[in-house]
Parts: sequence; structure tokens; C-alpha cells
Amino acid sequence: MARRPLVLIVGDDAHSRVLAAALDGQGADARVVDLDTHDAPSLDERGGVAVSGHDVSGARAVVLRRLPRAANPDDQGARERAALSHATLRVLDDGARLFVHPVAALELHQQKPLALARLARAGVRVPQSLATSDVRAARDFAARHREIVVKPIAGGALTRLLEPADLQRLSLAGAPPLFVQRRVHGPEHRVYLLGGRVLLAFAVPTEGVIDARARVHEARRVRCPPEVRAAALAAARALRLPFCAVDLRTDDDGAAVVLDVNATPSLLDYPDEGMLCARLAEWLWERCTWRAARA
Repeated sequence: MARRPLVLIVGDDAHSRVLAAALDGQGADARVVDLDTHDAPSLDERGGVAVSGHDVSGARAVVLRRLPRAANPDDQGARERAALSHATLRVLDDGARLFVHPVAALELHQQKPLALARLARAGVRVPQSLATSDVRAARDFAARHREIVVKPIAGGALTRLLEPADLQRLSLAGAPPLFVQRRVHGPEHRVYLLGGRVLLAFAVPTEGVIDARARVHEARRVRCPPEVRAAALAAARALRLPFCAVDLRTDDDGAAVVLDVNATPSLLDYPDEGMLCARLAEWLWERCTWRAARA
């Protein structure tokens, strides 16, 4: 009996486990690994890769849902463990297997100002934004716009309104930088894209909240409006992401504005009746078998 093709899913959470179950149902041997904690990578001089003693060099695909990180950057051992995990992923991302998404793509997702700049250069409309450690620049930006929101430069903290205390903190020596944007008030959509096509679109209520994620439980599936579809597809192409979720709002002039592009989006939080995870698993399986046939 032929061995089932190995698929690694890096990042142990509920989303990864559900995707692994869907891939197992397709016929894959899907393994969820957590390089931050309980799974130990090994890398030899020829690029052979093992995880917790199991050779994974023959993995047909890797789904990277979370980058390994040093829990305590001041701990030399933690930094070296993270460095080994990153090196392991780079070796696996050698073109011999499907890799969703490359390490560089996830690093970009953790640098939101850079991602927005790439989108803007590609002609994708994004909100006027500023990431700065200069309190004068932040005050000038705030003076030019009626309402300002604060977002994390990296990570998934909720968006909120700019407060005077934010500018006061920025004036202190060694204060963390501030990432601010002009607030876009219009209707919000989340659009999931897979393989250059719109997979699912949701309308997310925004009344009474700054960040629509506070009302994600009220999201409903909709037909994707043409201007939203075009902007979402352009954003995914600009960042070279075959699978992602794009969050957009419609501005006062009717144009779709891209707020964020998520390279590792939620697979469970939207009311899709399991379609999203099933379609992603099918897509991964098809590409694994296609690559095997060409090998």
C-alpha cells in the first residue's frame, strides 16, 4: 500500500487541527507541528530535516500558519531555538514541495506598514497611514484627518481610536512606535481568496464598533461586489499570496479600500459551514498530487 503523502502544518491551534483533519480525509498524512514549544527540529549538513525524531524531508507540502519566535528575545537560548526553526523552514522551502506561505510572506504580514506600501505601489487603494516614532509627525498626521485609528504594526491587536495619551506616550524616550490610519467608515467585507479566485465573501457589521472583528459572529455570506472583488484580487496578487483573506471597506466615493491582507486567516470564525477548510484541503491535495505526477 502506497504511503500517504506527508503534509506539515506549522503552528498548533484549532485552525491547524481542523485543516489537518480535512487533509487526512483527502488521503494525506497531515501533521501539526509547533516549533515554538513541544516539537524539536533537527537539520543536518545536507539539508535533511527531522521533527521530534521523525524524518520530514519528504514532505509533499508545508502550510506555514505561524512563524516560530523567541518567547523571550533577551534569552540567548530562545533566540537560537527560533533561529534553528527558521533555518529549518527555509530549507524546506526549496521549491521541491508546495509551501503555503513562504517565510518571507509571513514576515511581510508581521510588518503591516511595509505590506501597505507594497499594495499602494501596486495601485491598490489603502487608507492614508503613518508608522512613526516621531511625535511631531504623528501630530501632523492627526491634524490632517478628522478621525484616526491606531493599529498594531505586527500582530492582531484590535484597532481603536487614537487618544491624546497615545501622542503623549510617543513623546517619551524609548516609547514604542505608533501606527495610525485615517478611519474609513463604510461597509466592511472580508474576502477569502484561493488560487487567484474569490472563494467566499462576508459582510461584517461595523455599527457601534471600531474593529469589525468585535462583531464577526454576526457576519453573513454575500455575493462579492465587483469593486470589492477587483480590489481583493489585486491585493492578493501584489503580495503573491495564493491563499489569504482581505479586509476591505467602501469609502465615501464608493471605492474599495484594503485595510489588511491576512496570510494566515481564520478558518473557523466565519459562518461558512466548513466550506472554507474543505476547499483549502482540496486545493492543497490537488497540488500535492499534481506535483507528485510531474516528479
